[in-house]
Amino acid sequence: MKRLKILTWVMLLAGLAVLTGLIAWQGVGEVSDTIARGGWPMLLLAFFFVPQCAIFAASWRLLFPPGREPGFVRAFGAMTVGIYANSLLPLADMGGEIIKARIVMKGGVSGADAGASVVLDKTIQTITLVCWAIIGLLTLLALKVAGPAIYGGAIAVALLTLGTAGFIVVQHKGMFGGMAGAAERMTGGESWARIAGGARELDRAVRDLYRNRGRLAAASAIRLLGRFVLVGEIWLAAQLIGQPIGVLEALALRSLGLSIRSAAFLVPGGYGIQEGGYVAIGALIGIPPDTALVLSLATRIRDLVVGVPALAAWQWREGRALRRDRPAVKSETSRATDGDA
Repeated sequence: MKRLKILTWVMLLAGLAVLTGLIAWQGVGEVSDTIARGGWPMLLLAFFFVPQCAIFAASWRLLFPPGREPGFVRAFGAMTVGIYANSLLPLADMGGEIIKARIVMKGGVSGADAGASVVLDKTIQTITLVCWAIIGLLTLLALKVAGPAIYGGAIAVALLTLGTAGFIVVQHKGMFGGMAGAAERMTGGESWARIAGGARELDRAVRDLYRNRGRLAAASAIRLLGRFVLVGEIWLAAQLIGQPIGVLEALALRSLGLSIRSAAFLVPGGYGIQEGGYVAIGALIGIPPDTALVLSLATRIRDLVVGVPALAAWQWREGRALRRDRPAVKSETSRATDGDA
C-alpha cells in the first residue's frame, strides 16, 4: 500500500511536469490570453457538473437492490465528491469510489449494498468507456481521419474490451472472497476470517445485482448519456475563446481525450496526459495545439469552481462527525475503566 501511494505521488508530479512543459511550449502568455478572451462566462462551464452528476447519480441508483437505493440528493452529493476526489486527490482513481460508498452508508445503506454498487458502477464506467472510445474512433472516420491513428485506437479498444470482460468474470468468480480467503490461509488469523466472511457477503451482493440485467442495461445507457452531455462543455468553451469548432470535433476531443486520460489512471486527475491527448487529437482533426491545450484546461474549471469546495465541505463534515463521536468514545472508555477499578 505504501509503495502504491509513493507511485501515485510520483505519477502526479510527472503529470504536472508534462502539463507545465506543454504550457511552456505554447507560451504562458499566449495560453493565459486565450483563456482570458473567454472572460467571466468561462465560469459557466462549471455548471456542466449539474447534469453530469445528476445523470451519473441516476445511473448509480439503479445498481442498488430495488427499494434499498439511497435518496437522490445523497447519491448526487456522493457522486459529486467521488468524482472530484478522483480528479483532485492522489487516489489512483479508486479512492473516490470508497468515499461514495462511505457517504451512502452514513445514510443508512448497508455495507454490502454500498460496496457492490460501487463495484458495478466502476464496471459500468469501464463498459461505457469502451463504447465512448468506439464512438470517438467513428467520429474520426466521419472527419476523414484514417491511417495509424485509427488502427492504434482499434487495438487499444480491443485490449480494453478484453480487460473489462476479465474484470466481470473475476467478479462472478468471487473476487473479494478469494482475496480475503487467500490472506486468511496465509496468515491463519481470526481477523482475516471475519474479513473473508464480509468479503463473501459482498461477492454475493455483486452476483445478485448482475442478475437484474434490465437495470444494468438501463444504468449503462444512462451513464453513456452523461458522457454525451459534457461534449457541450468543449463546444461552448471553444465558442467563448473565439475558436469555434463543430460538434463532431468537440465529440472527438471529449471521447478520445477521456479514453486517453482513463488509460493513465495512475496519474491523478490525468494531469498532463489529458492535455497531451487533446493536443494529439487536435492535430488529427485540424485544431491548433494552443487551442486544444486551452480547451483541455477549460474542462478543469469545474475542478476548481465545484470540486475544491465540494471536497472542502466533505472534509468539514467528516471532521465534525469525528469531533462529535470522540466524546462518546471517551465516555465509554471512562466507564469501562471505572468498572475495572
